[in-house]
Amino acid sequence: MSVAEDTRGSDADSAGGAIREIVDRQKEAHIKEGAPSLERRIDWIDRAIALLVDNQKELAEAMAADFGHRSIEQSLLTDIMSSIGPLKHSKKHLKQWMKPEKRKVMFPLGLLGAKARIEYQPKGVVGVISPWNFPVNLTFVPLSGIFAAGNRT
Repeated sequence: MSVAEDTRGSDADSAGGAIREIVDRQKEAHIKEGAPSLERRIDWIDRAIALLVDNQKELAEAMAADFGHRSIEQSLLTDIMSSIGPLKHSKKHLKQWMKPEKRKVMFPLGLLGAKARIEYQPKGVVGVISPWNFPVNLTFVPLSGIFAAGNRT
């Protein structure tokens, strides 16, 4: 085994360790704090939108350099701007989505005063693995649903 292979292996191990540490902290926070409030979820979505808007030029330039053939305008349209719409959609509908849904109670439980409802709850920590062709869009569009559901990334 060469020195280069040893170095790459240790970099991968340290990166994997750092990721595991972040995920563990997110899991602990989810357990400690429980499901985030409407306000917290909106804050996460607003921060994602702000990140895209505030850094759109830099993100588009980085994608143009990375792809080597994609124009900055194309990246702005296909990756940046098309990611903001789903985030805004989630923000707009979030309050309604968080409401419990009533369900019909089957006989004979209804006669006994039973009530049924569905309360959607976050799973906890969710990862996003994005393909290379639309790196920003295929990261931030799933984030809109992840944050709306109250999950952490």
